[in-house]
Amino acid sequence: MNLDISESLSSLKSGGIIIYPTDTVYGLGADIHSETAVEKIHTLKERSSKEKPISILLKKEWIPDYTDLSELAEKRVEELLPGPYTLVLKKTDKVPVWIANQDYVGIRVIDTIVVNELLDKFSSPITTTSANLRGAPPPKSIEEIPDAIINSVDSIIDTGPIISKGPSTVIKINEKEEVLR
Repeated sequence: MNLDISESLSSLKSGGIIIYPTDTVYGLGADIHSETAVEKIHTLKERSSKEKPISILLKKEWIPDYTDLSELAEKRVEELLPGPYTLVLKKTDKVPVWIANQDYVGIRVIDTIVVNELLDKFSSPITTTSANLRGAPPPKSIEEIPDAIINSVDSIIDTGPIISKGPSTVIKINEKEEVLR
């Protein structure tokens, strides 16, 4: 079990890709400001950025910088985050176009020691998408991640199997609310 995040921080800072545990599944992380790293994630997952935008993992206090919260969205952020939810919210100009090329961005706030330490020390959001190939089940352990992905990342944080009901629930929120997954 690798709980030392220094290698992963170094990888993120140099435009690399990491595998890290979320509260639901293992994810792929990269600096959201590195277009090259984000494109590498899309390539690894065998999909294009136009096909599916990538969500971001951030600290709760950073949400106003990256999203334009409606009254309903602000209420739901308070009620649901941190938690096993991806909220799709209206984005601000601070979200790079290669993350979300439309008006919305998916955000996650996760309250785990590893994620909190990673974000505190990196001081910027990272990508959050499951470490699986398109159409495959999201991995709850490192052993479930395809070799093609394992062999293409720069660092892995392995905290053992994740006990969860599956991937996050995705909810799009503006003036109304729509469950997407």
